[in-house]
Parts: sequence; structure tokens; C-alpha cells
Amino acid sequence: MTKPPCTEPSDEENAVAARARELASKGAGSPFLRSVTDPNDYERERTVAENSTAAFDPVRTGIGSSPFERDFSSSALFVPPVAQPNIALPVSSPEQRYLFRLATQVVTSGDVCRLRGIRQAVTIGQTVVNQFSIRDIEEEQVSPFWSFCDGNVSWHLRIVRMPPNEGGTFDAVGETFYALSNDLAGVEPALLYRSIAPIYQPPPLPGDGIAALATFYDIRYPWGRQGAGVTLDYVIYGPCIVTLFASVKQSNPITRIPLSAPTYPSGLPPEELFLLNYPNAVYRHISGSLICEQGASQRRPGIRPYVGRTPS
Repeated sequence: MTKPPCTEPSDEENAVAARARELASKGAGSPFLRSVTDPNDYERERTVAENSTAAFDPVRTGIGSSPFERDFSSSALFVPPVAQPNIALPVSSPEQRYLFRLATQVVTSGDVCRLRGIRQAVTIGQTVVNQFSIRDIEEEQVSPFWSFCDGNVSWHLRIVRMPPNEGGTFDAVGETFYALSNDLAGVEPALLYRSIAPIYQPPPLPGDGIAALATFYDIRYPWGRQGAGVTLDYVIYGPCIVTLFASVKQSNPITRIPLSAPTYPSGLPPEELFLLNYPNAVYRHISGSLICEQGASQRRPGIRPYVGRTPS
């Protein structure tokens, strides 16, 4: 067998070898880096980012939210009061619920996303009017399994395989403005709808569910708890849109049966104590976020893209 002729290493190969020596001097065992001594391998660089709910909030109208002109947003979506019921459908019908898109992560074709965590937040609240002021009083739900006796929230982590529409759709309804969209491939947080008038109708839940988080019913990843959001490791291949949805069955304080004050109210969960003081409270705001790691499959010097592989 004839041996191949010996050739000098190319500038590209020398650069790869130099980079490998540099990495070795910093600690080759680092979980954030990968050896690049093999020209068919690559250095693993990570970008971890959190995409959270941010949308127009009617509560901020006339007040503002930031130094930017006409910014009336907040880090949560406003939950409208109970919609006009469709008497032709049972109360438990999905048509009697609001569907929200809380947060998204676009994964482009050929890219890989590692979903590392999610966060959830929902508040209950009531607008209090007196002769001096109008105040919006809210309480974050902290009991993970609590819900109204006539309302609740379900959460849905989905993969939507549609071309993303980053423009979003925002409409006005009467005198009250909400972040609304009828685009299931949108990426902006919004209240989704199939029709608005004369009765609100939600669209069907799009996409495919992600394992056991396709549908869940509790506050499993609280917003403010340190480290609670970074507990997952799902590898997702593009093209797709990773989306966290929430479906809300709004409570109706007019028909809701109130809780009688017990002898020792201190034994009640915080949400029930809030309802004793504010009996007309309903679901007020809802929010979510996705914590994603990306960038592992991008090309590096000396790497052939067609032999790149997903890091393990």
C-alpha cells in the first residue's frame, strides 16, 4: 500500500491546534468547552437566555411603564373579565376559556435548542374604587395547587412547526386594549383568539406537546424561587417555535359562591385570605418564561458543517 505524501499542516489546521492548546491550558474538562483537537469536532459555546412575557397592559394606560414614548407594557398579560358565555355550550367546554401565548423561542433550521427551564406566575386581583383613588390590588398565587372554585389555569409547553411570524398581531377591542393575536405562528405574547365578536372563541391549541409538560395544572416552577426555573434539559431540533401557552377559565364573582369566614382564618391559604378581603377578585395577570441554551451547532474555524454533531 502506498503511503500518502506527507504535507505541511495548513494555516487552518494550525489555528485549530493552537486553539486546542489554549483550551487545554484553561482546563480541558470544563463542561462549557469541548476539545477541538479533531478538525471534525468543534468548540462548544453556549448562549443561555430567558424569553419572558412582555406585552401591553391596560392597567398601565395613562401611566406609562418606562422612559420610552407610548410604552404601556408589563411583564405579564392582563386576563380579561369573564367572557360572555356561549349558552349553547357546557360551562366546562374549552370554548369558555382564554388561551394565552406567554413566551416563545424560535429554533431555526439546522439549529439545536436545549430547553433548560420555565417559569410561571399568575395573580388574582380586584380594582378598588373609593372617593379618593382607584387602586388595583393583586396577590400572586403561591399555593401550587390552588384555584378558584369556578375557575382554573392549565399550562402547555408545545413545539409549533410553522414559519415564525415575528411581527405579531395587535388589535383594539372597544375602549379597552389588549395584546391580541389570531396568528398561531406568532412569537409575541398575546391573548389568542379565533373570533372576537359577538363572543370570544379561542383557537385550538397548536403544535405538539413536550413530554409530561404538554399539559400540567400547578405552579411547578414559581417565578421568584431561586433555581426553580432551571431544572429541565430537553433537546429540540429546528425549525420550530418552542411555546409556553396558558389556558385560563376566568372566575365570575357574581355567580361564585363565597367562602364564609372561618373561626381561625389564619389557617387558610394566602389566596383564600385575599378573597375574604377582596371578594370580587378574579384572575388578573399571567406570565411565563422559557430559559433556553443555543449556539452549540454553529460553525467554528476548521469545522465542516456537514459533519457537525449535537453535544452530548
